[in-house]
Amino acid sequence: MIACPRFSGEGAVSVADALRSVDCLSGQAVEIAFQRLFGAGGALGQALTLILILYVALFALSLLTGRTGLRMNMLTPRMLQLGLVLTFATSWVAYQTVGWNLLIGAPDQVASILLGTQESATALFAQQLDKLFDVIANSAHLANNANAQVPLGTVVPQIAGTSPKPADLLWAASLLLLLGTVGVLIVTKIALAAVMGLGSIFIIFALFSGTRGLFEGWLKAVVMLALTPLLAVLLGGGTMVMIAPMIRVLQNAGGNVSLQLATSIFLAVFVYVALMVLAMRAAAKITSGWHLGKGNAELSDAPPPVPAANAAQIPIPMLSAQAPMGSPTDDRLRGIMSGMSSNMIGNTALGFADATPLNDRRAALAPSSAWNASDAPNSSGLRDPRIRPLGQGFRAPNAWPTHSVTSS
Repeated sequence: MIACPRFSGEGAVSVADALRSVDCLSGQAVEIAFQRLFGAGGALGQALTLILILYVALFALSLLTGRTGLRMNMLTPRMLQLGLVLTFATSWVAYQTVGWNLLIGAPDQVASILLGTQESATALFAQQLDKLFDVIANSAHLANNANAQVPLGTVVPQIAGTSPKPADLLWAASLLLLLGTVGVLIVTKIALAAVMGLGSIFIIFALFSGTRGLFEGWLKAVVMLALTPLLAVLLGGGTMVMIAPMIRVLQNAGGNVSLQLATSIFLAVFVYVALMVLAMRAAAKITSGWHLGKGNAELSDAPPPVPAANAAQIPIPMLSAQAPMGSPTDDRLRGIMSGMSSNMIGNTALGFADATPLNDRRAALAPSSAWNASDAPNSSGLRDPRIRPLGQGFRAPNAWPTHSVTSS
């Protein structure tokens, strides 16, 4: 592992150094947690094997009992899901490349594109923040040493019998500036590292429908913590551009800082802190309504609904009457068949015919070589319901409609 910069006894030198140290230490912490859980010689390796055996056993049991049909639109997503879970739960290379690097690098890349810079937007923002903090802290120190007095004619609010000093307001602004930055950027990075360290456990929860909600909640938390630095950099960068003129005036003033300027800077820094809080709330609001879509694998566990048979939509085979003319037997046969067809059409129009008698009469009238009921699709485009998917043959008899067909 690469040696990460540590905090000294006096703390971090700057905000940029603190962010670099936290990023490096967080990456190492996530890698150590992953290896101790499901890595080579991990403590939960046997538990993962047991979970996979249980998953395959439950799937086989659902096939045997007819609760699941082995169809292609269900089998492919399940196998893909199982492969992805095994890959990200056992391979640190895949987990680091797709998970950690994507969550850390993608928001920073988007912020760099929006700000129009080639380097890291977070690092550039931290450098500008360090310059801002240095200007405010130096001005507060100079104002305190010079013991700047309040100019005459300035309306000063009385607080507990004393009037505020510009140096006090500047020191409060510098503390709020650090609190807003450390409270959002560094805290979210540490929290993201803690959540990602447990990610291999929550990825396994995606296999079972009963625990899939835990995986969805973990994914929401990860995305929320990854979006917060992006929003913080964009909102904080915009605020720093707005207060840049006041910072230049403060830098040129030296120790002669007016109360009005100190108050304006304090209010600007307070707005900056409020925007950092809103960035966290906005990221939480964006991910709160997000739900994972239900794939075909979830919808295909249950057998497909079979529409009720409609006698008017069942095709009646047209029998050929290519028989020699003049034969009394053939004339009588054609008359009987014509009467039966007219009777079936009339009953269908009145709604008295159902699918089973029609199927019986159709099979009795049609030669077995000229008609195969299982090969004819119905009006909705579905094949005959007697053709069941693999695994549905063990369902209850009343789960599938029966058709009594007598072959000639």
